[in-house]
Amino acid sequence: MIFVDTNFFLRFLIRDENHQYWQAKEFFLQAEERGEVLLTDLVVIFEIYWVLKSFYKKKRKTIVKILVDLISLDFIYFPEKEKMGLALQFFVKTNFDLEDCYHLVYAFNSQAEDLVTFDRQLKKYFLKLKDGAEG
Repeated sequence: MIFVDTNFFLRFLIRDENHQYWQAKEFFLQAEERGEVLLTDLVVIFEIYWVLKSFYKKKRKTIVKILVDLISLDFIYFPEKEKMGLALQFFVKTNFDLEDCYHLVYAFNSQAEDLVTFDRQLKKYFLKLKDGAEG
């Protein structure tokens, strides 16, 4: 397995540095052809989200498409893939930031009894999820 860092994904996704874009593209194509498994983690996905949102000022819809496409790649092993997929679904239908959507999914899937936060909307949404699951 080969771990892939944030900047490598970003050069490929954004195409802002032509030479690095082609290096990344070639690497991904060869890895897929050889059947290699590439590894990344939750921090990398959130860093990509943050850079797309803050630095590149990408719209929410564009960010979702990029992240869904990325985590859907079969040759990239990402242990939190399922949870992130659900978080992205919440991200599409709410006004929460992606990290809050992930917190919702994580807390709900972990069968947390409660979510303690000063964010009233997040708390309300969590309780609504719990009530829907229990009722």
